[in-house]
Amino acid sequence: MAILLTLVLIAGLYQEGPETFNQAGLERFHTFDFVGASREFQKAQDLDPDNDIIMMNLLLSQFYAGSLDQTDAELHSLLDIEELDPHANFLAGLIASREGQFEEAARHFEEVRKVDPTDAGTLHQLGLIEFHEGRYQAAVDLFRQSIDLDNSNSASFYNLARALIMHGEHQEGETQMERFRAMRKKQPMPRGGGMGDPSITPGKYGQPRSLAKDSNR
Repeated sequence: MAILLTLVLIAGLYQEGPETFNQAGLERFHTFDFVGASREFQKAQDLDPDNDIIMMNLLLSQFYAGSLDQTDAELHSLLDIEELDPHANFLAGLIASREGQFEEAARHFEEVRKVDPTDAGTLHQLGLIEFHEGRYQAAVDLFRQSIDLDNSNSASFYNLARALIMHGEHQEGETQMERFRAMRKKQPMPRGGGMGDPSITPGKYGQPRSLAKDSNR
């Protein structure tokens, strides 16, 4: 009996918890395997359904994987509870922007900006909205601000190049496009659908989070 109890206790120690699956989801997400990440985050949520970080990680990975219908309903349910949560507002902005609802998207991103006015990803997304609305100078300004805060993401240079070219600044646009191409050679390419290759957003609110206590913001 004592041996059996010991074996049960040891098995319990090695039982995979939500942290294990969440970490597996993070690893898959950062290799652009959004479908695989969704599966891992779903396993984590099954074990801890009330954890808001896991929920947002799952929704984010589903969005990048292209599961808009499922994500939209669940996200707005979460937004009803946490209206000022920047992660939820950022994802709501991504969804609205992808669906062409740019005014709604801008409203969500401005909510994030109230909480964190120097997030590169938020400025980048607002720049994309200005670009799609044909306000190319405003888009250039926002992309430059985003790059000043985070110059490690090739998407920023790609979208800056597009905005410069559309604004008539072809030489500078081609220079920035060359920077994008050089960076892209060093960065892994997305796979399995999702946002598309130069559209992965910089900044912290478009990224899934660890369950470590110091990563809740």
